[in-house]
Amino acid sequence: MNNNPFEMFSKFGEIKKTIESTVVEGSSGGGMVKVIIKGNMQITSLSIDEMLFKSGDKEMLESMIIGAVNDALKKLQDSIMKSLLPFGNGLPPFGGE
Repeated sequence: MNNNPFEMFSKFGEIKKTIESTVVEGSSGGGMVKVIIKGNMQITSLSIDEMLFKSGDKEMLESMIIGAVNDALKKLQDSIMKSLLPFGNGLPPFGGE
């Protein structure tokens, strides 16, 4: 990447827009709980299979919600890191050329 500060500032703006427009889905329990999170870290959707309410197992449901949120956050973090790779200390991504 060029070390021109104006080019870098412009690239940061592009990356910020990309991150903000990113939407990821996390799930747990084989898809029984699903969550959608936007790049601004806001949850926009939570879906819970009816069967989980019928089980009456509150702790299991809580655990599955946490699992789905953590899955989505991990996916979002991975996406953000990929967006920032060009700003790594001048090295090509993954040590390639």
